Amino acid sequence: MKPVPVLGPDQHTCVAATRKTLFHAGTAIALCCWLIAVAAGLLARPLLQRFENMLVDVRMRLPHRVMPDNRLVFVDIDDKSIELLGRWPWPRSRLAEVIRILDGAGPWGIFVDVLFAEETSPENDLALVRVFEEAERIFLGVAVEFKDHDAAGTTAGSNLSLLKSLSYETAAKGNSRFPKAGRAVIPLSAFVVPAKGIGHISFVPDADGVARHLPLFVDVDGRFFPSIDIELARSLLDVEKEDIEVFPGDSVFLRNARLPGKEEAEDLQIPIDSRGRILINYAGCWGRMFPHYSLQGILTDLLDEDENVNRQAENLLSEKLIILSVSFSGASDMGPTPLEPLVRLSEIHGHVISSILHRQFLRKIPTPATLAVAFLVCAGIGACCFRFRVFAFAIAGAAAILLWLLLSFAFFSMVGWITDIVWPCSVIVLAFGGCTGYTHLKAEQERSSLRRAFSRYVSPELLAQIVENPDKLKLGGERVNLTVLVLVLEKFERVTENAEAEEIIEFLSATYEKACEIIFANDGAIDTFTKDGLIAFFGAPLEREDHAIAAVRAAVSIKQALLELGAKRFARYPVGAKMALNRGFATVGNIGSSRRMNYTVIGKNVDLGIHLAHAAREGQILIPRKTFEGMESFFDVEEVGEMRVGPYPKPVHIFNVRGMIGESFLIRSEAVYPAATIGTKKFLGPYILMEKIGAGNMGTVYRGYDEVLERQVAIKVFPHLEKDAIAAVAREAKALAKLSHPNVVQVYSAGEEDDVAYLVMEFVDGQTVRELLNTEGPLPVAEALDILIQACRGLNAAQKEDIIHRDIKPANLLINNHGMVKIADFGLARLANRGESTHTVAGTFQYMSPEQARGAALDCRADIYSLGITFFHLLAGEPPFKADTIAGLAWHHSNTEMPDEPLRKKEVPEAVITLIRRMTAKQTEERHRDYLELLKELDRVEASLPAG
Repeated sequence: MKPVPVLGPDQHTCVAATRKTLFHAGTAIALCCWLIAVAAGLLARPLLQRFENMLVDVRMRLPHRVMPDNRLVFVDIDDKSIELLGRWPWPRSRLAEVIRILDGAGPWGIFVDVLFAEETSPENDLALVRVFEEAERIFLGVAVEFKDHDAAGTTAGSNLSLLKSLSYETAAKGNSRFPKAGRAVIPLSAFVVPAKGIGHISFVPDADGVARHLPLFVDVDGRFFPSIDIELARSLLDVEKEDIEVFPGDSVFLRNARLPGKEEAEDLQIPIDSRGRILINYAGCWGRMFPHYSLQGILTDLLDEDENVNRQAENLLSEKLIILSVSFSGASDMGPTPLEPLVRLSEIHGHVISSILHRQFLRKIPTPATLAVAFLVCAGIGACCFRFRVFAFAIAGAAAILLWLLLSFAFFSMVGWITDIVWPCSVIVLAFGGCTGYTHLKAEQERSSLRRAFSRYVSPELLAQIVENPDKLKLGGERVNLTVLVLVLEKFERVTENAEAEEIIEFLSATYEKACEIIFANDGAIDTFTKDGLIAFFGAPLEREDHAIAAVRAAVSIKQALLELGAKRFARYPVGAKMALNRGFATVGNIGSSRRMNYTVIGKNVDLGIHLAHAAREGQILIPRKTFEGMESFFDVEEVGEMRVGPYPKPVHIFNVRGMIGESFLIRSEAVYPAATIGTKKFLGPYILMEKIGAGNMGTVYRGYDEVLERQVAIKVFPHLEKDAIAAVAREAKALAKLSHPNVVQVYSAGEEDDVAYLVMEFVDGQTVRELLNTEGPLPVAEALDILIQACRGLNAAQKEDIIHRDIKPANLLINNHGMVKIADFGLARLANRGESTHTVAGTFQYMSPEQARGAALDCRADIYSLGITFFHLLAGEPPFKADTIAGLAWHHSNTEMPDEPLRKKEVPEAVITLIRRMTAKQTEERHRDYLELLKELDRVEASLPAG
């Protein structure tokens, strides 16, 4: 049947005019929103810039085009060097000897990241000067204190005069807002003269304290004093000072630069902002991209009597630019970078120099350009807003923002472009919100017109459908599988025949209000009210598969609610309620004439429900067998038997619903509680159990919440333990609580409740190394070695407390979201100083040492063996030994030599294979004595790995 026209010609013309108005108004509103967002952004520019910086940091962590130059090496004056050469600062004669030894290895040059601003003894100073004269290329740094750009006064002074004499004569081609030098800490002139180059080592962090920019030049009375990075890059590229041109806000040109891998000289353009700063293109985290050697280790190898050791050390430094920097504990050169919250900033020089040598720069796209693109997007949003519904329009707006994000991240990763994200996306969101509000307002005006036009002719249910979908305005309906509920008030006429009309209306209003509230809460619809009851249906117009369960649930709730209502308010009206439900197909839709329609339900299944309700006794909820099927676990029923109902020739098998079983379907919980493991208990002491996250050897681990300290925790539960076992858990917890180390999961507390012991530990947000292997396969040597070193440090802390883990394996090594390794599951740990030989074998046989498999007394070398097997697994992708039985695995660990072939296939260096072979030696005395010895060998192996 065709839809019946309900709008006249004038109304259609009005609708067309409204849509045309929406087109023009939507475009105007979107552009006005753009102007508002731009103005607001200018007022809140510092706040926007803070968020933009955060998103720059996020992009910096993505893979992008950057190559660390292999000619740069860092020689660190670390804690080991201080132990070898004495307390810092060293006498300059000693530092001179260090530089002489390093220069003897044949480096391209040495940048000494140490200030020599004060005189010491003449002998010490002269010794250092002579070394600088003998060395081919020595570079020194200057610490510059910047002053405000508009500050009055001159920079004249003895030290700044020297700084000005060392500056470039290049004039800026444009307005310069370069940072001005206020004061400077400059090396003594005796050291400056023999130096190959000198430059400043200072920078001004961004407003949030993060090092993202580096000024390439400092303004010293109109002359440019270079940073040490531009000075080193200039020397590496064979560029003369006079071949440098500076264009503030645009770039620095290095003319005739000899780039790596290029036969002919080329001009190099370095992008800078108006303050002469370059965006630092970080190649990676500290110590990951550039080789770092301990000065102590380098000196030891260079002075070793073994020529092979000397040659290997010289090969590490030959033809390299050595950056000699201070990095011992307590050094002040620390700060945050986009990649790490607190690191040594000396490595910034390597990132800046590498980006210059390989022309891998970051470029900031001007904000006006991004806002211009956002202007075009806003115009499109305004032009299209009237064509879509709100949900589709919201998806389009979200898609526009998502596309902007994807393009911003893609441009950064592919070509190093940094585009604004927060400001343009805010503009798009505001334009979308303005257009949505306008279209919603106009649509609401249309709905109000429809409500006024039809409120006197249709039911409220149908009116809601008309407002949402005008296509509902047609005669007829559709056949739907639904459930009908019929409520009849027993003895209503007899009880109320002598009552006043006002009292009857009050009683009926309260009764129907309570019934409708319950029906609507269960997604039902009211069909009609009768003089002594009502008819409702479930499953239309809102479709739901469990409409029968919802209907029976509503009936049980109505029965209870009416009993309470009668007892409290209408005790003088002993009216009972009886109900019936029937499930089946019926026709639901707009029934009536073209002038007056009602949204109702009709059909023989509706009639059967009506007849059953009238045939029921007071208090009964009758339901046929076909309706009850599938709901046995939800409702408690009693069998009534077969009943002949109304005109139906065949009897109907009837049940009476007495109530709900346990009301289980009413329970809705956001948290997932491990009731199957610990009965019905959801709390252990002050801790809430949230969800299961794993299982250990002795219990199950849950993510929990500490209500007292308001933090997430991990709770290991040991259900149904004997008293002596609970005491053992508490005893081991006391020992483990002493372990306080960044690479060990911290134990907070332990407790017992109703024979359930539990251990509360630090919650680690990350993944296990086992999961990492499952997703990424065998790990690179450097990454696996980093995991091993961190685990070794944690086990060294455990050894100091005489604790042996006994179950080291990839599944018990956690990696949090910051890359820190934490050792977990000390459930099998034992105290080494007890000297116990329990003859009890516990652990994982794939990683178990031979002595542990025999049940012999253990020390830390058992965990070193398991750590070696784990290291093998990280590199090869699988453990070294396989067997069908536990006995077979134990035999392999005791008798079979460690296979080298899986490691060689992965091109694992020979030094690493040798290390694994020693860690997994069959005899304990052939392994490392303790973790300190193992850590020393790990340092040597790490230093021997090729850079990158």
